[in-house]
Amino acid sequence: MTNTVTARLNNVTIAGNTADSDNNGVGDGGGIRIFAGTFEVRNSIIAGNFDNSPSVKHNDCSGLIQSLGHNLIQDSFGCAIGGSTLEDLYGKDPLLAPLADNGGPTRTRALLPGSPAIDAGNPVPSTVDELHACADVDQRGVPRPIGRFCDSGAYEAPLWRFLPLIRR
Repeated sequence: MTNTVTARLNNVTIAGNTADSDNNGVGDGGGIRIFAGTFEVRNSIIAGNFDNSPSVKHNDCSGLIQSLGHNLIQDSFGCAIGGSTLEDLYGKDPLLAPLADNGGPTRTRALLPGSPAIDAGNPVPSTVDELHACADVDQRGVPRPIGRFCDSGAYEAPLWRFLPLIRR
């Protein structure tokens, strides 16, 4: 982002992207790069991105991010993170499945069992605090939350039930 605008992301997954794919030194922040403007993010995942720059690598982000809380940022090197960071997770693998058709109009990256992003979204309903609350539905149109709280990112995971193996 290079303008003096404000971008506000809620329940978004930014993953599997590459900056500077031709290795010419132009490009920073494999997931996002903030050069100017305001970039606000809440209940989101920024992970598994790659910066192919020949010098210092800012894989997931580069620049100033204003956190509105409940984000998972796997590699925060290169990010200046301000705002409400209390409930953010850093340095964690979100355990994302590959991009696939999980239902809905677009492909998504499902959360695998054990993902730290499951139930990590803001527990406050949108009727109480619209600025910080999770979106009412995920990217596929599935209502949130399914579990105790909504999940961070664009995908709301199903309840996982592990059944015992019974042999006869």
